[in-house]
Amino acid sequence: MPFGGQIPALFLESASGSSVLEVFARNLFANLDTGEVYLRSGDRSPILLWPAKRGDQIPVQIRFVNEELDGADELIALPEGWAIAVEGHLVVGGVAQYGGPVMIRQTVWAQEDAETDPHYDAVIDFETVGINAAIGKGTGAELPYIDIELDIEVTVGGQKLSSMNLKCRVYNDHARGESETPAQLGYVGNGLQHGFWIIGLTGGESTDLDGQPTAHLDYGKPLLIVDAGEGPPSLYKYIEDPDPGVTVCDGVNLIKPADYDAETNRGLWALRE
Repeated sequence: MPFGGQIPALFLESASGSSVLEVFARNLFANLDTGEVYLRSGDRSPILLWPAKRGDQIPVQIRFVNEELDGADELIALPEGWAIAVEGHLVVGGVAQYGGPVMIRQTVWAQEDAETDPHYDAVIDFETVGINAAIGKGTGAELPYIDIELDIEVTVGGQKLSSMNLKCRVYNDHARGESETPAQLGYVGNGLQHGFWIIGLTGGESTDLDGQPTAHLDYGKPLLIVDAGEGPPSLYKYIEDPDPGVTVCDGVNLIKPADYDAETNRGLWALRE
């Protein structure tokens, strides 16, 4: 069955500890007809800003769709002779600097599950000479983030088939949790997400897990990878409180959001082992 933006629950139960980030790639759905890029196939809302962090090597899976197919048959396997190139250029004053240095370039992609769930895998490196220079690494006057225009180009036999664009905001790892980073990244949605702006579990701040707004979330759908403190990252699932107002939360295995309400918003963050 084609992937539709969610990971099967049985698969999630088996992933824990250091394997979490290895298993869960960032997923993109690229529309060959419109040039739009989505976070999930079931919700065709174009990505306005795709966050990343300088210094990371991010596993990415791209799946292709178009305007003619829908539902279970919407994923497209590229024809023989395909090639994918992702190239990033610095954005200054809202304009991509195509004549300047290339920030990111990824041309090696592997096709997986061509018959049942066609997708294309690569690891995009956000530790490049161009990114470090643009963000001012080591200068003492580092920027909290830079914006990059990512161009995704698909060719078949050397001829362009389609191209897509999205803006990527690359946050400086030295500014993690500072400046405007929490305000820009502090939004959790339904589905799987890496909350790399979260640096604590409790405290109610915008960089704490319990400080993330939850009133818009559906019970059982949000899955959040959290890398807070020492040790490997953890996986939390947003669940409905089995005994609203009575359940005891220990701040690690079970966390109560700051906007919790036993009547109207009774969700909890539960650690998945």
